[in-house]
Amino acid sequence: MLKTVKVKRRVGKGSPKGYLLPMLREIREERMITQQELANSAGYSKTAISKLENGYGGARRETIQALSRVLGVRPIDLIGGKPSKS
Repeated sequence: MLKTVKVKRRVGKGSPKGYLLPMLREIREERMITQQELANSAGYSKTAISKLENGYGGARRETIQALSRVLGVRPIDLIGGKPSKS
């Protein structure tokens, strides 16, 4: 009999659950903003920001827009485009 094991898997880019934000941590750190400061400014929890930075869970369009507004970048910059200089 086969045994099933639950594995935490990272959400793939463009999956129904949302988009990965591979540049989020790099851009946030360049701007010297903590996860807590970003969370407060964007209206999300620190846990949500941490999960997005580590690839667990995907971001919805509204989330990407809120984060990009706070960080001063284009939404595509968070998804993996080359960051614009602000």
